[in-house]
Amino acid sequence: MPGAVAQTKENAASASATTIASGSMGVDVTAGNLLHVIANAGTNVTITPSQNSGTATIGAFTSHGSVQEAGVLDKLEHFTCAVTGSGSLDILITYGSSTDRRGVLVTEVSGVSAVDGSDEQTDTGSNPTPNGTVNVTAQPAFGLSFCTDYQGGTPTTGSGWTNQNTYWTGVSNARLQTRAISATGNVTANFGNAAFDRNNAVMIVFTDSAGGATPRRMTLLGVG
Repeated sequence: MPGAVAQTKENAASASATTIASGSMGVDVTAGNLLHVIANAGTNVTITPSQNSGTATIGAFTSHGSVQEAGVLDKLEHFTCAVTGSGSLDILITYGSSTDRRGVLVTEVSGVSAVDGSDEQTDTGSNPTPNGTVNVTAQPAFGLSFCTDYQGGTPTTGSGWTNQNTYWTGVSNARLQTRAISATGNVTANFGNAAFDRNNAVMIVFTDSAGGATPRRMTLLGVG
């Protein structure tokens, strides 16, 4: 089965607080699928995801890295975990201290088995569009990339990628895009940023469940 987005759930709030919940996923999550969780904070605080409520069971979360924008100071971090038991699910993001510009996006991904690689990029203060790159070691594979604009613009879909949706309106304008990957080697997640706004981006590549050889850098997702 090829990798695909089964569903997404988002929430965002501009006011300061120490938590934000995604709210319940639209339908029950499915055992064997993986979760990709992206969280935003208005400053450089610790970010911890957990299960807020629901009948589903999930494995331990693995952080795949974070990035902080140099000018507006927003931090973006992303995580994965395995769905080990089907059911309803709501994800909670807990911050190390009260922060504004809170955001969470939960993506349930089907047809994948493990993480092959990830990347996190920012505009480094000079406002180009951040382009993440992952060296894909096994195929077929499935990529997700996400870019959030902190100055009012909306990132446009990059070449070779398929738009999923926009998120976090009112806090920042963000876009999620996906790509089916059929070759090994470097894959770049590019976005359009006509206004040269300040932004952060993350990228992750999953090995399809029907993939071939075991990747050299495969990250197995925690269970339990």
